[in-house]
Amino acid sequence: METPAHFRADDRRRVGKSLQKRLPVRYRIGAARQGRAELLDLGPRGAFLATARPPDVGVSLVLELRSPTAWDPLQLPSEVRWVAPQGALEAGFGVRFGELSESRALALQELLETLEFEAESGGNGD
Repeated sequence: METPAHFRADDRRRVGKSLQKRLPVRYRIGAARQGRAELLDLGPRGAFLATARPPDVGVSLVLELRSPTAWDPLQLPSEVRWVAPQGALEAGFGVRFGELSESRALALQELLETLEFEAESGGNGD
């Protein structure tokens, strides 16, 4: 049986259905190119980011997001795995995270737990 290209090993948490609830993210490609996107969903191994100008599939980048559970921005080495073009239901790109240090993995886990708590308590307003 062939695995679909969009198959995920882990569930992802929806960050926000409304534009007001989405988490802004910056990403860096190499030393110079910077981009901005909005985090739509997040899991322990990847994420989907909404943007009108996604990078190409296969590009390595570093996501930088401000987590309500951390003092410093969380920087996650990532690779673009797929792109949803303009005209799609949600234009943007999916990433898979690279190797994370113990402290980054812990910060990501804390963020996921916060998102899960907000979803269960109805605190995210969605």
